[in-house]
Amino acid sequence: SYFSAQTKYISIIYPSISSSPKLNAFFLTENYLVDNNMLEFINSTQSKYLLIEQNFGENTFEIEDCCWSDNRSNELVYISDSILTYCNDASAYGHNMQYYTDFISINVTNGMIYTANNIFKEDMIDTVLALLRNKYKNVLRQEGINSNNNDEAPLPSDYTEESNIYLSKGGVYFRERSYKLANYYDLFLSFDEINNYLNTSFKITIGLR
Repeated sequence: SYFSAQTKYISIIYPSISSSPKLNAFFLTENYLVDNNMLEFINSTQSKYLLIEQNFGENTFEIEDCCWSDNRSNELVYISDSILTYCNDASAYGHNMQYYTDFISINVTNGMIYTANNIFKEDMIDTVLALLRNKYKNVLRQEGINSNNNDEAPLPSDYTEESNIYLSKGGVYFRERSYKLANYYDLFLSFDEINNYLNTSFKITIGLR
């Protein structure tokens, strides 16, 4: 951006500021880069109310990814005794608009982010992906097929162990899109379908046998 000034506004709302030090640490360091001194204060009994304001308007000419507009919001979409899933919705405008939405699932006790590598047994990830691709073969775009119904859909090969994975009641979602401005496709596998492929630690965490 050729603009030399930019203001960033951040607001954070908590049901209870001191309810979970681990979750406070996760959200504030992952999304807002709050330092340890601030975290200690937030998690202390002195902290009753939190307002964070940051203004980077003085030095934006040195920021490589500076843009004219940068909007981001987080929304809780699912919570259980062991898992919290939230949506990170963001859009940035510089010379063109970039829009993305990520769903992130974390362990409510330790703030660990769930991925394919800590949900599934290591030697079963490829099997799970094959199951997913086969289940949704009529939804996903196939090589060499031009159809008005699925020409924007991701290819089966777009779904890998690096895909955005998140948890909801009853199963796991795999999220991809075919290009930057395309619609996202969220493909669901229930815990019943993948029970044999889940690692033991994860099954214990969510209460599966």
